[in-house]
Amino acid sequence: MHNFREYVNDVSVMLDSITSLDQIDLLVDSLQTTFSRAGKAIFFGNGGSAAEASHLAAEFLGKCQQNHVPRAALSLSDNTSAVTAISNDWAFESIYERQIQALCREEDFVVGLSTSGKSENVLRGLRQAKRIGAFTSLWTSGSLETIPELVDVVIVAPTKRTHHAQEFHLMLGHYLALKIESHV
Repeated sequence: MHNFREYVNDVSVMLDSITSLDQIDLLVDSLQTTFSRAGKAIFFGNGGSAAEASHLAAEFLGKCQQNHVPRAALSLSDNTSAVTAISNDWAFESIYERQIQALCREEDFVVGLSTSGKSENVLRGLRQAKRIGAFTSLWTSGSLETIPELVDVVIVAPTKRTHHAQEFHLMLGHYLALKIESHV
């Protein structure tokens, strides 16, 4: 990467490669249904994806572009006491699974973010949410060998570059927030 223009060009090529538009529409519809049933949006991930989970939950509690009634949303990576206690007392792979078991209900919308698609703690959290009957989605850029049975919708960022996948996931989250804000 030599300059910013090349970086932006790479992002543009990635966005031109999006093939999951029908899946994105399904996310919007499912999230609208969740909020109409007084359900909540639950996000989680590791590292940069954990930061995205926090950011996206805040868009629904606050606002993305326009004022709206706050919507119930949370990021499971935000509670450092829960994350570290569960990691210490059980295993790091259990941090989202146990929180989902306690906090998730059938009417909820659950998004696990894993750029590799292989983060065991994220996959276990999604498995638990699926067992509960919540709507589940994995946002990734990884391969999908073991994913489809875990979730209702898989969104694959059309890139193998972690930073571009995270940018794509954040754009998708902002799009969802804007669509929910415009839904009366």
